[in-house]
Amino acid sequence: MIIDLDNLWPSAREEALFYQGYGATEIDPMALAYYRFDNSKVEDYVVALKQTAQYDSTEIDAYPKAGMTSPVADLYIYDLDSKQSVQVDVRDGKPFEDKTLGYYVYRIAWAHDG
Repeated sequence: MIIDLDNLWPSAREEALFYQGYGATEIDPMALAYYRFDNSKVEDYVVALKQTAQYDSTEIDAYPKAGMTSPVADLYIYDLDSKQSVQVDVRDGKPFEDKTLGYYVYRIAWAHDG
């Protein structure tokens, strides 16, 4: 799957609402935390676009409906000095299981003590 980073958000409003939910944040100039999503086992969902136009179009997105397989989300930290990424253990050393609750990774923040 290729992600178009220039058009990641459907609208400026949606992007603003996403970041507004996190509030003010501090930036660590030595590291970058990021998510990695594996949608390979998530069913595709066809979205109809421009339905009122003379010619409509479709877009296919991996979209987990209720009760279906969810994407696996992992958290990584990229160290700018070493240029290495390290995966953060967010599951207490256990493999991902879609049926297990509690693997929701969100709102990453840096601790003040590093």
